Amino acid sequence: MNQKTKSELNALLDAHEKRRTEQANQTAEVVRQGGMFLSEFKLLRKDVIRLAMEEIGSELKVQGQECKISEADDPPNITMSVFPGGRASTLSFFAASNREKVISHTDNLPGSQQLDSHEFSLNEITRDVIEREVVRFLKCVFDSKSAF
Repeated sequence: MNQKTKSELNALLDAHEKRRTEQANQTAEVVRQGGMFLSEFKLLRKDVIRLAMEEIGSELKVQGQECKISEADDPPNITMSVFPGGRASTLSFFAASNREKVISHTDNLPGSQQLDSHEFSLNEITRDVIEREVVRFLKCVFDSKSAF
């Protein structure tokens, strides 16, 4: 192999190795950041979301309403369930690590109602935001004629 061809081949392979290394580093950074996002979500779930849900849930129980709060890690989430008329309606906050967002989602609202899901960045998750989302959910549950 002549020197010019060898130099071109070496330059090509060096550039390829550099791109491959950069892609591997970027992938590792995405994985690291995804892990950080999930760790931060889990802290917020424990220190902010759960506490706000528990406080509102205590008020519901004082008023004779059943309320349960549960957590899961696959996918990471926390769910508040209320049972007007014996049927569970739920509000959940999910960690969407692929988008680095926390998503609120409701299910089984009375009268086939639908609430729009909301997306929040981690720094938007405050006690006030959680309380607002929970009250918005409870209004749909308890203001509905189908809830009784």
